[in-house]
Amino acid sequence: MELTNFAKKNADSIKPYSLQHQSLEPLPLKVLVVEDDKAQWLMWSHILHSLDREVKIDWETTQELAQALLIQAYHNDDPYDLVVSDIYLEGQGTGPDLWNKVGEAAEHFIFVTGTSLTESELKDQLNYGEPQFLKKPISISTCRKLIQDICELKKVGGKS
Repeated sequence: MELTNFAKKNADSIKPYSLQHQSLEPLPLKVLVVEDDKAQWLMWSHILHSLDREVKIDWETTQELAQALLIQAYHNDDPYDLVVSDIYLEGQGTGPDLWNKVGEAAEHFIFVTGTSLTESELKDQLNYGEPQFLKKPISISTCRKLIQDICELKKVGGKS
């Protein structure tokens, strides 16, 4: 009887353990930018930080090193929310090579394409799936909108 009265009096302060100790705030966006033109890094940093001040950004210039980061993050149960990859990279590998080998290791993938390659030609190089595409020259407002949509997907059904 005493326990019942105590529970009634303190019902608002009694919460399941899991709710008390889990953050209900979404985790910061985790992004891998694969771009061999380091001059573009500042632009991507500006865009991503304008959407999420706490964003975690990793940078790579080659398909091989980006692949290693994606695999490591996936095996650590901390996959990237977003990969932004240029098509042509340093080294022998390309953005489509990265997608074909480990594209499923990230939540979302955006390819940044130059004017010499159409979206259809790029899709022909991919073994599966439907990543997003951004055409150069890049519109910052288009980038922001696309990434905002991805952030919303993360909040609704992703890993937040």
